[in-house]
Amino acid sequence: MADTTKILLVDDDESLFVVYEKLFENAFGDAVVLNHCPQDRMLGDMLSRDRYAVVILDQMLQNGTTGLDLVPTIRTSGNDIRILMNSGYGSEKLAAKSIDAGVDAYVLGHKEDTAQLVSEVRKAIDEHDRVETIRSDILSNGRSPLHRRCERLRREVKTKIATSRKG
Repeated sequence: MADTTKILLVDDDESLFVVYEKLFENAFGDAVVLNHCPQDRMLGDMLSRDRYAVVILDQMLQNGTTGLDLVPTIRTSGNDIRILMNSGYGSEKLAAKSIDAGVDAYVLGHKEDTAQLVSEVRKAIDEHDRVETIRSDILSNGRSPLHRRCERLRREVKTKIATSRKG
């Protein structure tokens, strides 16, 4: 995990934010900061002000907006954000629809059963950190680890071909 990882909870339920804030404090300590977006119309501004590793979406938001409605806004924010759908009204159909819409993981949300949420957040942070490491490597070295590996393999193949032609 990075020094401090920011997570954004998009949910109009203030009590859920309080529960998750304590949950993540217990699970991650100071390594994770949870911010709250209680209204969908605030999302774009919050995404432009801070760099989030993970966004946790509630499916049922105010004014008839759904978490799925917000996925395109998050995906076009310019950051490699992992999106988790967290809904207390879950179904296999909603889970499949969420994944099809571009959500990285679906978690059935219950305040009493939070182990899966913590596990999925941990995985999402790890995935985000891996992508950020590769992005940083590309920016600083001009090549990704995959590019360097391919170049090494090409050299090995050329050496083996040259050796086999001599023998």
